[in-house]
Amino acid sequence: ISATSITGTFAIPADAPPGKWNVNVTTKDGGERGKLNYFTVNSYPAPTVSGSNPTSGYRNSTVSVTVTGSNFQPGSVVNLSRSDYGNVTAQLTTISATSIKGTFTIPAGAPAGKWNVNVTTKDGGERGKLNYFTVTNYPAPTVGSISPLIGNRNNPVSFTVTGSNFQPGSVVNLSPAGYGNCTAQLTTI
Repeated sequence: ISATSITGTFAIPADAPPGKWNVNVTTKDGGERGKLNYFTVNSYPAPTVSGSNPTSGYRNSTVSVTVTGSNFQPGSVVNLSRSDYGNVTAQLTTISATSIKGTFTIPAGAPAGKWNVNVTTKDGGERGKLNYFTVTNYPAPTVGSISPLIGNRNNPVSFTVTGSNFQPGSVVNLSPAGYGNCTAQLTTI
């Protein structure tokens, strides 16, 4: 503060009404003067969404995602949406003006196909990319090997199956011709 200049920072609340505001200065000894309708408060610009990385994910999985664009702000929300399902909301980890990082947990019952990517800012601005993110079925598992290859009747056998595309909730069965399944108790996937 000097006799001719005051420098500072206003913390304009998110719910402050946009428009012209008065600027008032009150001195320590009680003198007061101002300028009417001299300062303008604008709404925060609506966000833009330019893309996401990745652009697809599997049902029944968690996908780390980065959404890029502009005018993002703290408190923003990111959703995948479809008119026949509703929203899948991301758990966000970092937000900058041009990038939002987080994870989507895509439910097993989410429909496969194209989804919208939407960003809603704290002050209510909302934009998205239509049909930008693709949800697909998880690929069928493949079985590469089982170890050991032999087990004795009436005796538990610890085993390891290797392959690909295993996921939580998977089941392993032994199924000889003419006999019912022998379902395994799983310890890890």
